[in-house]
Amino acid sequence: MLKKLFITTFILFFSALFYSALAQNNQKPYLNMQIENRVFSPVAKAANGVILIPEVRNVARINKWTLSIKDEQGKEVKNFSGSRKLPDHIVWDALLNNGKAVKDGLYSYEWTLFLNAKDTLALKNTNIFIDSVSPFISISASEEIISIKDGAGGSNSAEIIFFLSCGDEGGLDFFKTVLQISDSKNKAIRTYKFEREIPDFVAWNCSDDNGAALPKGNYTVSFTAFDIAGNKSQVSLEISLLDSYGETAVENGLIQDLKQIIYFDSKKMGLKPQSIQTLQYISEILKENKKNNVLITGHTDSTKTEVNSKNLSLNRAKVVYDFLIGAGIEADRMKTEGLGSKKPLVNKKVKNANEQNRRVEIIILKTEQ
Repeated sequence: MLKKLFITTFILFFSALFYSALAQNNQKPYLNMQIENRVFSPVAKAANGVILIPEVRNVARINKWTLSIKDEQGKEVKNFSGSRKLPDHIVWDALLNNGKAVKDGLYSYEWTLFLNAKDTLALKNTNIFIDSVSPFISISASEEIISIKDGAGGSNSAEIIFFLSCGDEGGLDFFKTVLQISDSKNKAIRTYKFEREIPDFVAWNCSDDNGAALPKGNYTVSFTAFDIAGNKSQVSLEISLLDSYGETAVENGLIQDLKQIIYFDSKKMGLKPQSIQTLQYISEILKENKKNNVLITGHTDSTKTEVNSKNLSLNRAKVVYDFLIGAGIEADRMKTEGLGSKKPLVNKKVKNANEQNRRVEIIILKTEQ
């Protein structure tokens, strides 16, 4: 009895194995290729490359495999191959077989398995995009020089509209795209983040992230965008916040000194476009307050000798002086000085210190009481 039971169990066990193997052999082979970083930039290098992860089921044996990357015309630009065992993943760094970079565009892959001398399995797809071009972005402002005055609760009554434009063929990474406003010491004081779309404009009421009104001074507005591939673009403009002079002017002149700063490029004396706008605004203030005199002081960074620094700083002050003369301001109201690098605005250890220290300061003086 026990012997008969043992034989019956043995037959049932191996029958189950046989039919299981037969059923497996009758299943169709399954091929799939997962792709990570399908939009890839060899310039940004936000990732190591396009990662292709092969998946195979119901295939008993592989003698050889090949993976061919092709351009839009079907020409092979890169190939990978191996025998028997498939790798866990394959990384394509957007380079040709000869090691040179491929051109931007759409690419496809063709994955082939050689099972034996006759039988092959293949999988094709077109969903790899190589993109080394940074996003297109632009920014402009409704005003780059604006008068501010204290409003209720310590807020400013002024408002500036920033007009934004941004786009990319491969798609934008909205989570990394930001609009940031920084003070003259490069400290971020207001940040706007965009998670789903870039608005056409942003209204700024001249306050910081906590809603506190900002003092007069120069501010840098930076618009930074990333695309999905990791390419970055950044544009910026300068904004000047000035006192509301229509209300601070009295019979004998201005209640307090006005100091406005004009910045220059390294080793140059030419006025920047935003500086010209500032000077035009200053000239209008001087025309309205004819009893106030002006002190124009030139400053340099610390990259030159003291003699050269003093000459350059004086020449920069004279550039501003000449502009105001041309705008109709009387020469006898203005005095120029070249102070070289003796009075830096910020310590040279501060980031971008040289850019902030090479400047001309325009001080509209109080009249004698």
